[in-house]
Amino acid sequence: MSKSDNALWAYIKALNHDCFDVHVTPNASANKIKIVTNDENGCVEQIRLYVTTPPEDGKANKAIIKLLSKALSLPKTSLEVKRGGKSRLKTIQLHQAV
Repeated sequence: MSKSDNALWAYIKALNHDCFDVHVTPNASANKIKIVTNDENGCVEQIRLYVTTPPEDGKANKAIIKLLSKALSLPKTSLEVKRGGKSRLKTIQLHQAV
């Protein structure tokens, strides 16, 4: 698990509920997760997901679920795009106790 994956898990656990927001960039040069933190206190301000797939026919949504499931070592069925299906700002729901 990489440093950003550990930060992602820590952020999700700190939320203490089953949904979290992400900002998605489709058509990126590489699939990756970037945790944006506040320089002053190190708190997570935003989770940015970059996926190489285009935002058409739900392809980017499937790619972010695949990316998150791999990073968090969870089955894809335990993650769902709850809100923002056609938006760059999305709410992801976790269907498994953290």
